[in-house]
Amino acid sequence: SLFNTLARQALVQISDIEPRGLLSLIWAFSQAGIRHVELFHAIEHTLVRDVGRSLDMRSAEPPLTGVVGKEKLSTLACNSGHPKILLHLPDRFVLEKPPDWEVDSEDEPADASCAKKLSFYIQAQQSFRRWPLLQDTALGKGLLHRVDVPCSGLVLCAMTYEAYFHLRLQLDSGSLQRDYVIMQHGWLDAGRCVIDSPLAWTLNSSDPSEVGGHGGLTRHARSVLKALAHSSRMYRGCSLVAVRIDTGRQHQIRAHSAHIGHPVICDCKYSGFSAFTEDTAWCPRNFLHRYRLGFEDATGKERECVVLIPLDLQAPLVQLLAHCRWTSSQASPSTNLRSWQLSARKVAALSFLRGADLCDELNQRPIHKNCD
Repeated sequence: SLFNTLARQALVQISDIEPRGLLSLIWAFSQAGIRHVELFHAIEHTLVRDVGRSLDMRSAEPPLTGVVGKEKLSTLACNSGHPKILLHLPDRFVLEKPPDWEVDSEDEPADASCAKKLSFYIQAQQSFRRWPLLQDTALGKGLLHRVDVPCSGLVLCAMTYEAYFHLRLQLDSGSLQRDYVIMQHGWLDAGRCVIDSPLAWTLNSSDPSEVGGHGGLTRHARSVLKALAHSSRMYRGCSLVAVRIDTGRQHQIRAHSAHIGHPVICDCKYSGFSAFTEDTAWCPRNFLHRYRLGFEDATGKERECVVLIPLDLQAPLVQLLAHCRWTSSQASPSTNLRSWQLSARKVAALSFLRGADLCDELNQRPIHKNCD
């Protein structure tokens, strides 16, 4: 087959292929649903052991291996308006980004945007000399993915080049899990919904992305949605929805949601002006929050970081709970806001958010229902 031919050629020429090309190969095989074990391990060895470790060794003060400090885990919600590091491992960490902070991975002028730069916060916590990756714009300053400026949620960042390529392999092979909770206009049909529609956007622009558009960058985009609950306010329907993305395109969830007729609550870019104006009367900002990340650490151990819904989104959620109709048989109106404030691993609300084994459902590749 074509992919077997590509794999054989790549294995012969692997030392001559740039890191970006190797990651593109992994992504292409993943999108085709093909896992070529020999090729994956060869690319992993080249990127992580050869390229990543070599870059770390070239640092003026190379990171210590093995012991950099004890693992730290915090379940504090991000309520102060500042980012918080929630999971700190020796070579990578997870932090929570509040709204109005920008996940900036490129070298931009300090006044390029009114948003607060997440890299400024990160660099203030770590030594530039010790972790040069955090200044390397060619590799996104160690940031693995973005969360839109008006939204909130978890962001994964590498501190070493070896960790960066290890995490990029997980990201491009589809094994790194990114789960969101959003609130949409209208009642999204119960069950699992897959949106598999390309997105077009303009680089270095905050303009809306366009589904199936032309011009700029156009890339495949895939989002998996599951309606958790239906409610209403002022005779208008709302849906509480869990989302997992297979790709990370600009404004992907927001654009896909609007594409199927269910724009995210309080989204000025993707909903009508009148709807947005009505939303601002009861919801302070875009109701989109990345609440969970799942990934492997340097030892191959599976890690999970879960964070509670921020306080500013809890108030509008309370208003809708009283009129809620749950779409899952394992959830009931007795699941109230206090559940969100308890231990993330024990409460019914987060078990329900992950949704009657939601993670397993969102992992399924067969498409039960296509929204296009």
